[in-house]
Amino acid sequence: PSNGITNLLLDAIDGERLLLSFYDVSGRRVKQYYAIIKNQRAELKLEEFHKGIYWVVAFRNNGDQFITKLVITQ
Repeated sequence: PSNGITNLLLDAIDGERLLLSFYDVSGRRVKQYYAIIKNQRAELKLEEFHKGIYWVVAFRNNGDQFITKLVITQ
């Protein structure tokens, strides 16, 4: 598993609350939690994730979504 935390850079307003959903390559949701934007960054807690490829979907309150790929190698 990963033992770290990383940041996701987003075009979002400081203090905005985003719902972050993480999906594995088979499309199964493996984790979901809320993050608060600070300096246009959302902190990703990766300590429970194993090596692999994941899709991160950030949902805004207005319905907008941001989608990015996350690759964990260690």
